[in-house]
Amino acid sequence: MMSWRKISFILFLCSFAPVKLNDPCKLEGEPETITLGYKGLTEKHHLIWKHNGKTIFERRKGKIKPGQESDISTDGSLKLKNLKISQEGDYKGEVFDEDGKSITITTKRVCVAERLSMPQVVFDCNKSIVKCTVKKSTNITIEWKINDKIQSGQDKEEIQFDPKKIKSSDVYSCTVKNRASKATTNEATTCTGTTPEGKANIPEKLFGLDFWLMVGILAAGGSLLLTLVTVLMICVCRRRRQGEKRLRDEEELRLANLTQQHPPAHHGHPAHPKGHPGHYAHPHSVGQGQGNAPALPKPRAQSRPRPPQPPMEDDEPPPRPQPRKKAPRPQRN
Repeated sequence: MMSWRKISFILFLCSFAPVKLNDPCKLEGEPETITLGYKGLTEKHHLIWKHNGKTIFERRKGKIKPGQESDISTDGSLKLKNLKISQEGDYKGEVFDEDGKSITITTKRVCVAERLSMPQVVFDCNKSIVKCTVKKSTNITIEWKINDKIQSGQDKEEIQFDPKKIKSSDVYSCTVKNRASKATTNEATTCTGTTPEGKANIPEKLFGLDFWLMVGILAAGGSLLLTLVTVLMICVCRRRRQGEKRLRDEEELRLANLTQQHPPAHHGHPAHPKGHPGHYAHPHSVGQGQGNAPALPKPRAQSRPRPPQPPMEDDEPPPRPQPRKKAPRPQRN
């Protein structure tokens, strides 16, 4: 049998063995306090806190550098107010007396896990794939459920489904976990022409090219065609207006020429043709009687002359031409 001395020696060695507790991980943003475990701490003591071997707080003879007074409590415990992933690691606190002799040492490992967001189930009906998407996906495990039944061996972000065996009533959900938390998606139905988010099932390719690239090309072509049609309509309208304006100008010019050729007669000063007064003078006779008189310009063929002015009260109307009397025919023998 083992003597009591050996047993006592083994128990003595075990008393110095470090005891490591599995502290639960903290989530990002949560506070954490690491207890120093030394009573009677004063400002005369030399206090040091280290993170992964790097000094993050030191107070010696009332002076603090690095760190701030708010980083520790009155008993010397270290306060971590807003945990981050970078603050995960081993922490060590040590107290020295005035002579520089170590009085106490405290160590602790802090575990920090990211805060998970709500995952989503997304179906890719063209590839027969269902995805479990989450914004932060580091150091997580995924658990799939179909109709509330856990799918063993399906721990990947994507799983394949058989489109021939899948039913429209099947319900998919996934749960993501890390060291400190877990989150489960809302139940999502299978492919029915639209994704669970209510978006249309858009094809990946159109006419052999990327769908959105073809949409952009067609939109640009439609815009160019609309611009060309608009410019063409504007040109046609302007051309039509110019034609109407040209016709109006020609009509005004023609009327102006007619007005110059036949000036209107004034009352009280009748214009008698040269010849015998009171008799109608034919234009041809006037022209023959006066060889030196200038000939009037001929009106245009397309213009219609104005009707002659009515005779004044003092003028006598010209005699009407008498019809020619027919001579009696001679009698035949």
